[in-house]
Amino acid sequence: MDTLSVELHAQIFEFAAALPLPVLAVEGLEQIRALTARLAPNPHYLRRVRHLYLADRKTTPDTLRAPHVHPASDADLLHYEETQTAAARLLVLAAPTLETLALAADCPFTGTALIAHLFALELPHLRELAVRGFYPYPAGPYAEEPVMLRLERLYLEGNRNPHGLLTVSGLREACPALEQLVISGVVAAQGFANEAQTVVGYADGSADAGADTDAPLPRGLRIVVRPGTIAKNAGGRMLRYHAKMLETLKRAADSSAGKLVLPRRPYPADSKKSGADPMRELWRERVAGGRGWWE
Repeated sequence: MDTLSVELHAQIFEFAAALPLPVLAVEGLEQIRALTARLAPNPHYLRRVRHLYLADRKTTPDTLRAPHVHPASDADLLHYEETQTAAARLLVLAAPTLETLALAADCPFTGTALIAHLFALELPHLRELAVRGFYPYPAGPYAEEPVMLRLERLYLEGNRNPHGLLTVSGLREACPALEQLVISGVVAAQGFANEAQTVVGYADGSADAGADTDAPLPRGLRIVVRPGTIAKNAGGRMLRYHAKMLETLKRAADSSAGKLVLPRRPYPADSKKSGADPMRELWRERVAGGRGWWE
């Protein structure tokens, strides 16, 4: 052993002495800090966290019924900020070896910043990513190099009208190997529906000849749009906007030769009745070899 190089020693330790933590689920500040404390003292080749579910709050009957409450005190805001900081550090520690990640960033005060932090990390082995929260768009054309070079599947939930995601977000630059994009929860989003129709035009060659010559998405990408549901007390205008969006999406899907899909399978996540977070249930299903979010 004394004659081996440092690099060979590292590879030996990577496979023989890695922490037994390939699949992990953590919720809330206390669990995030505990896992971070366990990972931090070790080099990345001894961590080897491959499959991670990370939520910025613990699942309780109250959190399943309602979103984050507005802070009533400075202590509440401090707790949200501490959770964001701890979760961001955990993502940095796990990033070198992650293969699948589900991130539930539900806090309206810090969730967007946490997701933006994730999109800025280098994730060399990540193949599947599911995000819930009011997400920003990936790094885009200003990134020096792809940050999710091997990402094949991306699930996004939490933005009711992600206008720009399919045209100017930089998905092609950030995720060049992306094969399936699932966008869930869009509501009355006519701008997004028009955008999807334009992208389908790129895919089948019918886009305006005066438009950009290259489609702004990874080649061969399959887009799955899962519309959200309208609240029972929504006004007539909202209902009309939503119906128009659905009509536009259906027309685009019908002419897309499978590039754009509106799944008939309902979102398999109404497990709130069982006291489980839908995001975690789908992650667990996927890690066990099931379909999870994917069509």
